[in-house]
Amino acid sequence: MLRTEEGAFELETPRDRKGSLVPALVKQHPSRYTGMDDKILSLYAKGNTTCDIVALFQEM
Repeated sequence: MLRTEEGAFELETPRDRKGSLVPALVKQHPSRYTGMDDKILSLYAKGNTTCDIVALFQEM
């Protein structure tokens, strides 16, 4: 379960049997992530559309 300012959601991650996965966006075993709102607002301020922002996060 991951909690953000917008609410909680279940984060599904693939099983890593060797323990070699190093997550880039959300670090291992977090219980709270607050940095996403600032990033999204920054992208809006730069003139990105909601479709652009979704595409950027899907690439991560």
